Amino acid sequence: MASNIIVPRTEIETRIVSNPEFQESIGFIHNPEIPETINAHICNCLDYTDFLQIQEHTEQLRLLALLHDFGKFKTRSDENGKLISLPSAKISRQFAEQFITDHNLLKIIGFHDRHIDFYESALHGNFDAQEFSKYYVFSYVNLELLTLFGYVDSCEGNREAIKWLDDTLYKSDVSKNIVHKKYPKALVLLKDVNK
Repeated sequence: MASNIIVPRTEIETRIVSNPEFQESIGFIHNPEIPETINAHICNCLDYTDFLQIQEHTEQLRLLALLHDFGKFKTRSDENGKLISLPSAKISRQFAEQFITDHNLLKIIGFHDRHIDFYESALHGNFDAQEFSKYYVFSYVNLELLTLFGYVDSCEGNREAIKWLDDTLYKSDVSKNIVHKKYPKALVLLKDVNK
């Protein structure tokens, strides 16, 4: 585990990885709080997907790992930090449309981090359960895959927001199961995998 080389396994992964814009993006710093490149984050997500060993979702999780954060490379803000470009997830989705046509995957890429906004509103006491339920019910997306990918995307650290989403989807009767109960390995952090 913990390689820094993206090794494609399918023809579509090869097309993504060999794309010049993708190649340019992977050197970009993924998260300024954790000085990690997009490449390192993708490699961690791919390694974590392998660790999970969920055959029915592996191919989809790998595509999501490769494509979900491309937009961070192209997102722009003004000097006050106000976004002056499309949001990262929307840019990522547009880029992904060159390679995949699966609407479920494209939707997940387009709002893979939306749960963080709901989580933060819950922390501040202004969570709107009705808005939350409507958002996820009418997203028409595979919620199990979305939630599983949330665990993959957060494999390096803070799991509070995705675990909150997982539990809240179930408590709100939006989802029929709790992903981390169905797949307990999803709660293990990447750093703890080889211990």
